[in-house]
Amino acid sequence: MIKKKRPLFTIVTATRNRYKYLKSLYKSLSLQSYKNIEWIIGNDGSIDKTDKVIKLFIKENKIKIKYIKSDIRIGKSKIDNLLLPHASGKYLCYCGSDDYFKKNAFKNMNKLLNEISNKNLSKINAIVTQSINESGESQTFYNNKIPKNNLIMTWEDYTNYVKGDSTMLERTKAYKNKKFKEVDFLISESTLINKIHKKKLILISPIVTKIMRRATDSISFGNTLSYCRGYAHSIAINFNKKEFHKLTLFKKLWFFINYWRYVWHGDIKLNKAKKMWVITKNLNIYYLLIPLSVIMCIRDKVWKKIKKTHLEFNKNKNIAKIRYIKL
Repeated sequence: MIKKKRPLFTIVTATRNRYKYLKSLYKSLSLQSYKNIEWIIGNDGSIDKTDKVIKLFIKENKIKIKYIKSDIRIGKSKIDNLLLPHASGKYLCYCGSDDYFKKNAFKNMNKLLNEISNKNLSKINAIVTQSINESGESQTFYNNKIPKNNLIMTWEDYTNYVKGDSTMLERTKAYKNKKFKEVDFLISESTLINKIHKKKLILISPIVTKIMRRATDSISFGNTLSYCRGYAHSIAINFNKKEFHKLTLFKKLWFFINYWRYVWHGDIKLNKAKKMWVITKNLNIYYLLIPLSVIMCIRDKVWKKIKKTHLEFNKNKNIAKIRYIKL
């Protein structure tokens, strides 16, 4: 039976049309050796068996589950914004619907918390543990950078240290009154997370806590150019002058060209786009690259590569019916 005391950890999952993957995630949560957890799951207008299987999970009563459902797609950013206010845990942990946890994941993360002195714990904003794929390859660290012991570093050093996805345990209160920008079905999570952890200390551990998979509908496999409005805003938010000037010349060129490419495909007015990103506020040498952006946009249209997801997002966000399901 579920323990009724306030959960220490809240797992947050947004999902759409992935009921087969959800079964593995639910099983991994229900088999956790550490039970003081809750799972908040948001159904982003799924048209498969997602609603049915989540209701079955709730009826089994093995773990505490909070379920929010939209009747049509409203996107991960909006779903996450609906889920976060319902988090009861002291710490929250995002988990993709196609991933799952190792059996002792939360026991080990709780052990890390207990090993930190009260003095140092108050200074640490998040704990990062390692995620691997099903072949055992680290998705968090480069092979030659997997730490042997726990490390404490600033968020800025952390983002330069890791190569990709990790399992992050964050203070729930850090998200209070904060939201992901709702401009498209998807916007980079870093647009909010970078602000929350800016100049804060992060504990990094080599402990493996999560297994990552890639669903076939992942954006990594997409052949179309979608979420352009979201990508344009992501670049504008994440790359201030300091961050932009850290980039290599090639990456600077790439971001500038693609920013305008996303702007045009995302139907963002040019005056707004110019003011939106600090790099484009003033005329500079990079504007000589705009013809390349135009050429790429024309090519995208000729190849029928564009999917204007922001148009559907704008429509759906105003007519979607959101329900908090209690069984």
